[in-house]
Amino acid sequence: QLRAGIARDLHDEIGSNLSSIGLLSELAIGAAPDAGAMQMELEEIRRVALQTADSMRDIVWLIGPGRKTMGDLAARMRETAGLMLAGMEWTLEAPDGGGEDRLSLGAQRDMYLFFKEALHNIRRHAGATSVRIQLVRRGRTMELTVEDNGRGFDPELRSAGYGLANMRQRAEACRGSLVIGAGNGSGARLVFTIPCGR
Repeated sequence: QLRAGIARDLHDEIGSNLSSIGLLSELAIGAAPDAGAMQMELEEIRRVALQTADSMRDIVWLIGPGRKTMGDLAARMRETAGLMLAGMEWTLEAPDGGGEDRLSLGAQRDMYLFFKEALHNIRRHAGATSVRIQLVRRGRTMELTVEDNGRGFDPELRSAGYGLANMRQRAEACRGSLVIGAGNGSGARLVFTIPCGR
């Protein structure tokens, strides 16, 4: 099941992005007489290419040899937060160092992909200036909390813009849970919990 999940990630992330690069390249060639249109198409090609490279690095890190620890995952999250939250104030409270608290590949994948999706949504929709992230082990579960001071949203609205349906589906698929605290103008708080044995 895990291998199938990774294969889906490769297909969805890498395959679709590479297809987009091919299509955009064709459009850029067709728009050659219009320098302005060409520039826009090439810029989109650049964006998709960079996104694809980023996705590939994540997948390579996830499936790399060795069973990673909470400290390894935290270090990767810090690196990702530094890139995705550039220009914003943020903190990440988590174990630092290797230790013996090792995680299954499934737990690493589920937690890290949820983390990236949460930061992407904050960057795109929240209008936040500050983000607080906490990763902790609680018995046989791992808990990730992501809070921001943005405009907030109503989690019951389909138009909330936070990709909440995808987040809930991910929590359900990995036998975890997602608790959402949000209010207009009061920021948002997401708590994602999964079993460590995945």
